[in-house]
Amino acid sequence: MDTKLIQSRFTKSIKTYDSEAIAQKIIAKEIISGMKLLGISKLESVLEIGSGTGLLTKMLLDNFYVKKIQIIDLIPETISLQIYLSHKYPETEIIAHVGDIEQMRFTEQFDLIISSSTFHWLNDFQSFSTCMSTCLKPSGCFIFNTFGPYNLKEIKSISNIGLHYFSDEKMVAILNENLLIEKKYTKEICLKFSSPDDILRHLKNTGVNGVQTHIWTKSKYIEFVERYNQFYNRDNKVQLTYHPMFYYCRKKLQ
Repeated sequence: MDTKLIQSRFTKSIKTYDSEAIAQKIIAKEIISGMKLLGISKLESVLEIGSGTGLLTKMLLDNFYVKKIQIIDLIPETISLQIYLSHKYPETEIIAHVGDIEQMRFTEQFDLIISSSTFHWLNDFQSFSTCMSTCLKPSGCFIFNTFGPYNLKEIKSISNIGLHYFSDEKMVAILNENLLIEKKYTKEICLKFSSPDDILRHLKNTGVNGVQTHIWTKSKYIEFVERYNQFYNRDNKVQLTYHPMFYYCRKKLQ
């Protein structure tokens, strides 16, 4: 992935992200609910990858005792988020890192490594997963979602534009190398829009199109709108599907 392009697109979407990130909010709430069901309560040290606007961070700090959390993202606004969170949650030590998580190394170990709607951007999830497992304390948790093969399937079927997403089987094979999967499941979140143009605007305003360098000519745009309406218009609404896959893992005891 072109991390500079991803950084640029997400930076441009900062002001519109929270209002548009409907699916991402549902996903973050799902992660928090899953943590509660696993009986997680006090956390001494947490690493959050892809903190963005702090959507998951705030839910985590609202629902659990966290002594110290380190947040990481590509965007420079991560520093502003750290300042804001430090004022809102003075009981928690909050440290911010700006950069590419695949290029970072940590000497300390964490009770929890957590992430929401981020890992599909990684270049080498297998190596990354191995690295993260070494950063967990004994019985530490690695909890996250990524997206499956049916994510934004409408866009892919019409325009052949989209990322390559791992299957659940592939994810399980990678995670099982170093982690114990305590719980996993997939969901489909179907959003409704008034028009295909609204869908393109939604993708732009959430930075979800961060990897795309596709150039829309007038003829390609007209064809896209016509085909989207032809195949995915129901009751004057068009659909966009998100396909999150959730994983709740622990470090394997040696």
